[in-house]
Amino acid sequence: MNSQFQPGDLVRRVAGHHGWPVKERSILVEGEHDQRYFILADRLYSKEHNLCLICPRLAIFPTGIGEDGGSFGLQRNFHPLRHVMDIDMNQNGKKVFHAIALFDSDIEGKRGFGALTSNHLNYRKWRDVFLLQRSIPRTTRDPVQVEKLVEKNNEHWRGMECEIEDLVAIGIIKEFVAENPNSVQRPIEERDGAVHCKFHRHAKANFVRFVENNAILEDLTLIVETLKSLRFHLGLPPDGEPTS
Repeated sequence: MNSQFQPGDLVRRVAGHHGWPVKERSILVEGEHDQRYFILADRLYSKEHNLCLICPRLAIFPTGIGEDGGSFGLQRNFHPLRHVMDIDMNQNGKKVFHAIALFDSDIEGKRGFGALTSNHLNYRKWRDVFLLQRSIPRTTRDPVQVEKLVEKNNEHWRGMECEIEDLVAIGIIKEFVAENPNSVQRPIEERDGAVHCKFHRHAKANFVRFVENNAILEDLTLIVETLKSLRFHLGLPPDGEPTS
């Protein structure tokens, strides 16, 4: 056996082959836009609070770009990476790396969410695989209780899809759509203070740039809260860690 082989090297080799920037904890998302929104939220939060939500122990990334990403790409790539993480342990029998998957709460995302938590895999809903929601609780890590709380906390928006763009402040969304009326497939859906905006695929890139150029921290409150909740479920301090 190569004496230079260290715990975690198997994961590093697999991740390096695919260009995945794994860290101690990782959140795998459907696409690069999800990643950009989370990075922006982290940057604005760090400036305000001198705490980081993503670095240095947490990475957020898609498993592919364009057609190699999306819910199908995430569904295809999560299991191989997690399997390697689950068997690559240190001398104390503890995992060096850990990852969860985050799907959009739309038709394709729910299919991936269900497929990865089917009977032939060991992944649990709300422990290993998550659906994007307007409210993800961080009072318990028991997946059964988390599921109940997710349903309770989001019952006002039952049946209303949730994509990352929907977590941006309503004012920013409306401003962009007013300037770009052809960017949406149908009128904005509003319900009890929440919104669902079905953008055309090409418009999503324009919207994320618009948000990056115009949003302040308060406009990304729901994305910050999502990050905090996912950190909690990964066993990290929810409010972040010192930036220095």
